[in-house]
Amino acid sequence: MITPVRREATAAEMEAATGSTQMVTPRRVNDSPSASKGWVLFNGTGTLSVLASHNVSSVADNGTGDYTVNWNTDFSSASYCAVCSTANNGAGEFTCIFKTPGTYYLAGSVTVNTYTTAPALVDSARVTVAAFGDQ
Repeated sequence: MITPVRREATAAEMEAATGSTQMVTPRRVNDSPSASKGWVLFNGTGTLSVLASHNVSSVADNGTGDYTVNWNTDFSSASYCAVCSTANNGAGEFTCIFKTPGTYYLAGSVTVNTYTTAPALVDSARVTVAAFGDQ
């Protein structure tokens, strides 16, 4: 029996999510629309500290509960999906939202705010942001 030679999927095939016989190597996984293109976990209280990340060059502390995540590799446009979460500091419930698209939701960065239910901006001890889209 002759085993067919498998070829590596191209970036275009990965982005289009087509084909089922090509192999996917680690360098191509990032081209898949289902793969996170960047993520970060940081402590936003006191001196901001990035605890773990992928494709994040830095996180800026813009003031109480106001953070900007800067991507190492920019997205192709501001039309990508970003999600965030936050944990409270033992002081009630917190929520996380993104600032206005077009102003703070850019190809190279995204700005997120953390709030109490009051609502009032508050620094959070644990903030996570992940993004999916085309780079």
